[in-house]
Amino acid sequence: MKKLILILLFISLSMNFFASQKIHFSVDDVIGCFENLTKNEGKYSSAFDEPFFAYIKFLHEKYNAKVSLYCFYEKEGFSLAECTERFVDDFKASSGWLKFGFHAERPVKGNTFDGGGYKMFVNQIERITGTSDCIAKTVRLDYFSGDKKFIEAISDKSTKNGIRQLLCADSSRDSYYLDSVQKSELNKSEMLIADNLFFAKTDFRFDDIKNFKELFLENKDENEVVVFTHEWLLEPAMRKNVFKYFLQLLNSKKIKFNINRFFEYYTDKDCEYVFEF
Repeated sequence: MKKLILILLFISLSMNFFASQKIHFSVDDVIGCFENLTKNEGKYSSAFDEPFFAYIKFLHEKYNAKVSLYCFYEKEGFSLAECTERFVDDFKASSGWLKFGFHAERPVKGNTFDGGGYKMFVNQIERITGTSDCIAKTVRLDYFSGDKKFIEAISDKSTKNGIRQLLCADSSRDSYYLDSVQKSELNKSEMLIADNLFFAKTDFRFDDIKNFKELFLENKDENEVVVFTHEWLLEPAMRKNVFKYFLQLLNSKKIKFNINRFFEYYTDKDCEYVFEF
């Protein structure tokens, strides 16, 4: 019976998967925007006055993009528990195109803890956005890492608002706890069902400015295209080394230019922007 259910699930997912071209766009390592919102809550009249959120909204308004933001719970002395909830209405109204997903409790390689960080993340996102509708059920964990016990603890069959799908590496590197056979199947078909979870291979990252054109052309007409970048690359923080800051700022402009080129290609095409496959 279990095998039959998995076969039917696979068929259902496959039919949905190949129905039209699907685009999944996300940003990793997100937390700075929440700290900035909190510092400027008296200055901003909307969450989308904050520069990073303003850029994300621009992508939605110009290209009708849906955006998943994969977040740290805490980093460098700031945690989501400290974030203002003044902009609840803005986030709640944007839940149809903007989702927040778990990336890691903090930027330390190896998601192997008991799931407590995930529960804290979910609670704070519900507080900050005013709704569970903003929580992404498809996530990309930091370093594509997470042992079976941890992923089981954060799955939708184990906890409220748990995950259903995992985005895997954009290279031949290991992804989560998948063994060599599963890894080979994933690299071949770019999707895999294991342990009642759906795994999808990431196609490329916009961070690779040098190889963007080649990566884009290689993947642009696939049935599903999974792409991402990082918050700290889109909105570089001011640094004492002015030369390095302006170099990062230049790279940021190049990345945004390529993101615009990417979305412009899909304008007026029969594609669907998705949070899940």
